[in-house]
Amino acid sequence: MKKNITIISLILLLLVVVGCSNTGEKIQLPDTDRAGNAIEIPEKIEKIISLAPSTTEILEALGQKDKLIAVDNQSPFSVDGLNELPQFDMMAPDLEALGALNPDVIYVTGMSNVGGEDPFQPLSDLGVTVIAIPSSTSIKSIQEDIQFVADTLNVSEEGKKINDDLQAGIDQIAKIGETITA
Repeated sequence: MKKNITIISLILLLLVVVGCSNTGEKIQLPDTDRAGNAIEIPEKIEKIISLAPSTTEILEALGQKDKLIAVDNQSPFSVDGLNELPQFDMMAPDLEALGALNPDVIYVTGMSNVGGEDPFQPLSDLGVTVIAIPSSTSIKSIQEDIQFVADTLNVSEEGKKINDDLQAGIDQIAKIGETITA
């Protein structure tokens, strides 16, 4: 009987320790997008619009493709299964139609800001979270984009894994390159 009480006590102690290890702290979501604009990311994101093929590919790699409710008209060429979604011209977005979809977030590319004006400002003014990710110019910035998108969706570990796998592939190719002599 005493042995059973000791085992039960140990189990209860373990449950208390495990329960206390979760401090209840929220993960800090980014408060600026990759373009430096202030953003407020909703705690729960279920409906995503991606108006950049590169971001759509990141969303797919992160396992978030099922949350897409609309995409740019180029994304279906690089990500399967998007033909049925509403498609928009990222260079001339139909803001009324985008807003009518009631997205939680819209990921956009800096290419949409041709001429220096933010065509999505009216949506931002209405409280829609518009997240700008300028075109990447290096492998490092691509990795930062991947991690940023993962962080905004609260799937940071998945972003880290993608980046670790990407870096391992780069390192493997570099190692092969070192063996090549001219």
